[in-house]
Amino acid sequence: MSKVYEFSLDIKRQSPSVDVGELVMGDKDSNVLKIKLLDNKAIYPLTDKQVSVVFRKADDTTVMQSTDDEDAPITVSPTHEILCVMKTNSFSAYGQLYGEVVVRDATTVLTSQPFTFWVREPLGGDDTITSTNEFPILLQVLRDEADRKEAEAARVVAEGLRDEAERARELAEGLREAAERGREELRATLEDIFLDMTIDEGSPFEDDEVEGDEIEA
Repeated sequence: MSKVYEFSLDIKRQSPSVDVGELVMGDKDSNVLKIKLLDNKAIYPLTDKQVSVVFRKADDTTVMQSTDDEDAPITVSPTHEILCVMKTNSFSAYGQLYGEVVVRDATTVLTSQPFTFWVREPLGGDDTITSTNEFPILLQVLRDEADRKEAEAARVVAEGLRDEAERARELAEGLREAAERGREELRATLEDIFLDMTIDEGSPFEDDEVEGDEIEA
């Protein structure tokens, strides 16, 4: 699982530099350079040559990887293609990274056309936290709150209806009691009227008894 960057460099032309792409700080053993050196568009032979790739980082430090390295050395294919697995220290600074190929033999040193990478920092780090389903949880909280408010509104409406029903019951009870009092008062009035009428007309039996007494005397 690697990112392979294939490009060619001219051994005679020094500018402009070849912009290869972007690297991410911290990537390990995953950035592979496949470089061909050209001489008038022909492959430059690298047989029995020492090959180095020199990197100058954005912090102005310079590092080198070569075919003489004991750890992950540069290799050269039978078709004279340079294969370089970039070490993490070769792109450990944020910013512009410059590189060039240097070829040596017993008597000569040859430097290629330069190339460049842009090195960026990774988005994650040691303080990165594991993502969770916070948005669905937030939606659920909002739904629960909406349900709670709806239930509260329904409770308030029901409470209002209950109060209205209670007031209607109290009004009906008051009307019933008033009607009952009216009936009682009407009955008492009628009884008083009847009693007054009885007293005013007198009793026929009382008159007979008086006349009888007078005869006997």
